[in-house]
Amino acid sequence: MAAGVSIYSHSWLKIALFAIFLLATNGVEDVRYSVTDLDESYYVDFVPLSRSRRAAEDNVTITTNDAVTSELTSTLASTRRPDDATTSVVTATPSPPPFRQTTGTPELVELVNDHAYYVSSIVLEKKVEEFWLTEDKWALGRVHGTLSHSHRTASTIDLSFKFLFYGHEVSAITIATGGFVYMSPFLHQWLTTTQYIAPLMANFDTQLGNNSNVRYYDNGTTFVVWWEDIYLQDQHEAGSFSFQALLSQDGTIVFSYKDLPVSVDNLMTKEHPVKVGLSDAYYFDQEISRSGVLKRTIYEYHRVEIQQNVLKANSAVIITPLPTCILMKSCASCLLAHIGFNCGWCPKIERCSDGKDRMRQEWLRYGCDQKSQNTAHVEQCPLIKDGQKQEGASSKLALLALIPLFVLLGSGIAWVAYAYMNPQTKSGQWLIEHRPSNLKNRLSEVRFWKREESGEKYEVSVTPDGNESVA
Repeated sequence: MAAGVSIYSHSWLKIALFAIFLLATNGVEDVRYSVTDLDESYYVDFVPLSRSRRAAEDNVTITTNDAVTSELTSTLASTRRPDDATTSVVTATPSPPPFRQTTGTPELVELVNDHAYYVSSIVLEKKVEEFWLTEDKWALGRVHGTLSHSHRTASTIDLSFKFLFYGHEVSAITIATGGFVYMSPFLHQWLTTTQYIAPLMANFDTQLGNNSNVRYYDNGTTFVVWWEDIYLQDQHEAGSFSFQALLSQDGTIVFSYKDLPVSVDNLMTKEHPVKVGLSDAYYFDQEISRSGVLKRTIYEYHRVEIQQNVLKANSAVIITPLPTCILMKSCASCLLAHIGFNCGWCPKIERCSDGKDRMRQEWLRYGCDQKSQNTAHVEQCPLIKDGQKQEGASSKLALLALIPLFVLLGSGIAWVAYAYMNPQTKSGQWLIEHRPSNLKNRLSEVRFWKREESGEKYEVSVTPDGNESVA
């Protein structure tokens, strides 16, 4: 191989290396999807949550595009709550999605799980109408032509609102035929790995059913995807599946299941992963030595896994977001946040974080993981930003310049009041002599000269009534 030529420059070899990686991880975690607007500028590697964080992250030197080297010294082992989610069974009535009014209060049994970033409630009931976008609403929705007749295909759709996912604002999503939504603007082919919302990720093929459709609906505050009458490619005989995923503007997510012909935990995973839940990740970019090829490593930092064996037809899952550090937009709100995360404020980038979000590389690049670089106490928080400080300083200078004027004006008013109240004083006598009535008499004594058209001058005086008279 010629010097300076990287093996990573061959796309087929990238795929082969990644296939070896998949085999090494024992099981199908990732499959390739056909994606529009694919970003092929990076060689992509993945570090799923199941792999050792210490082996993957500790003491790894990452060279960023701007030649800044950051030392990765922390791991994802420390989360806001223990890895084992807190689970409890309760009887409750969850709030229905915003597009439908509650018509009754069915008896519900929920399996509630705390996932640190979210709380999930699996609702088991006889009817799912409270959480299902009905057919009459879909008159305003759309059927996606490509996704309704394909296999392992995904397409990006713009949202009409900003959706909060793990606290990050998302303005576009990628809908996949495989029963999930990809949530990152970075488009690659291995969408099933991480950064997804999956009501039921599986090996669905919308070409197999005569009435199979992938529909979507957006009313400005709610986005709904409906996988309608779709079949599994490797378990076609199981029957058709129908389910929906609802994304609300406040970050709430609802999975609704109308038709689940077989138990989810019995679905085959040989050709495609089966997942129900959420996942998010952060990226580390670096240039591979002497190759000119950019490598993007995707680290999954959190996953919400919904218990699959309790899902059944006419059930729903409500996933409610919890507060995160990145939602705190000021130093004080960041350091005063008692939300279960170790939030820190980094003044260099003016961000609040615990270091475990999509902007982790920037957080480490600026040394925000070091205590010496962070604001430790709320007393150290600036009251206003630097730009606002300058503006405030200018306002103070202007106010100081006006003070002498106010003093002079106040002194004048005080003198007039004193002269008016004490007419026997010199000030009082002066005020009497120069009062408006006397000023009019003084004007009557005014004489001046005018010139006629012939050039001759004549004297003119002003009468008490203000008219002119020739002297």
